[in-house]
Parts: sequence; structure tokens; C-alpha cells
Amino acid sequence: MNSGNTLSEDKKKQGKTRLLLALLEAQNPLMKSKLNSRVVPKSENTKDYQSVFDELQELGAISKSQKGYSLVLPKGLIDYKKFDLTRGCLVRSKKVGRGTKTEQCLNKLLSPSFGGEWVLLKPEEIKSLLAIHAVMNSRDDYELSETQITDFIIEKRIAIDNYLIREILSDPSGIIPSEAVDEDN
Repeated sequence: MNSGNTLSEDKKKQGKTRLLLALLEAQNPLMKSKLNSRVVPKSENTKDYQSVFDELQELGAISKSQKGYSLVLPKGLIDYKKFDLTRGCLVRSKKVGRGTKTEQCLNKLLSPSFGGEWVLLKPEEIKSLLAIHAVMNSRDDYELSETQITDFIIEKRIAIDNYLIREILSDPSGIIPSEAVDEDN
């Protein structure tokens, strides 16, 4: 059996997202052993996630060299047609370094032609989303159905009133939030 066939589509998507984010943050090639700790959940088998690496490499989003895996910029995150996306959104609390490839990619993402957005990550706004995610993943342990959890989210307006969700879904501003923390200072 091909080890790549054991992952559900949701797990593949999550793995791709974690891999792309890890490479974006690193800004330098990373060996697969280092990436596995960021991409593969502790309870999962690393071999099952090889298809995630292979698929992104085949799409041209990442490349592999002797130094490790790298994000292919700008294709990795902002080639909307190739990845069937309508726009990009960076959720981050810190500014990116000046003169980096990441800054070049970000400038392109925020340009009017790409219509991307930077949403400021505020820890207090993500806590409720992470809690709901944890409950949803452990719903069998709590003897809850997906419908019960969804009804609770709707009743308490956890998603609709959440700053992060509202900003991600809003019309893009194309600017870097002034409240973002400067990593260099």
C-alpha cells in the first residue's frame, strides 16, 4: 500500500498548510527531519505525510535541494490559479524582516493586483477558535455531536463575532497593520 494514501483529505490540507507556513517562517532551506516536527502530529506516522511533500513539490510550491526543502516564491503562496484560490491572507503578529524574500512575497500579496490581506494575529482572538477546534477533535470523548458543537458556536456567536474570522473574510485592505510587532526592535 502507498503510504500517502492513508491520509484523509483534511489531514493532507492541514499538512500542506503547516509545511508551507514552516518554510515561510524559516526563510532558509530546512531538512525534512526538522520539518517533520512542524508538519506531522506526534500521534501520526511521518511516512504517511510523504505525499504532502511530493504533491507540493510536483505543484512547484516547494523545492528540494541538498540543503533541504524551500518555499518557491512567489508560487508557493500566491499563485492563486494553480492552487484554486481567490485571494491570500497572512495572519501574523510580527512584521517580516526587511529585504527578505518573505517581504518581497508579502509586498506582492498586498499589491492591488493580488488583492491579498494581512490580518493581525491577536492571541486573545484565537483562544476561542483553538478551544472549539480541540472540542471538535475530541467530541467523542465529550460525547458531543458535530451538530451540537456547531449549534453552540452559532448560539454563542463564537465565529461570527470573532475578529480574526471577520478580518479574514472582509474586503482586503492591502496594508500591514500598524499594531504588528517589529521583530527587529
